Amino acid sequence: MSTVINALSYTGILFFLPLIANDNQQEGKFHANQGLITLILAVILHVIGRVFGVFAGIPLLGVLIGIVGTIFGIVAWAVQVAILIFGIVNSINGRMNPIPVIGKINLINK
Repeated sequence: MSTVINALSYTGILFFLPLIANDNQQEGKFHANQGLITLILAVILHVIGRVFGVFAGIPLLGVLIGIVGTIFGIVAWAVQVAILIFGIVNSINGRMNPIPVIGKINLINK
């Protein structure tokens, strides 16, 4: 049951579930931390995407900004899906491998 709870921690706001429902505190804190980092990254990428959207309204230059923003959005979505899959697979297999690049950030005390 704890593997399902750990996997749910990567699905956005549910990052806190392993902290309250996990019998293995170390593993629960790890996956909760990774889920929180994933959520923060998703929010940052969303805000950047919105900024591209605002500037896409500029005449002439807006077309280029819109194209760059669309490409950014597709890449951001692919990164988020890859992180989601990576985290869920690790949690289901009982591993505590940090997410590449951002996984070393520790926001929840170990």
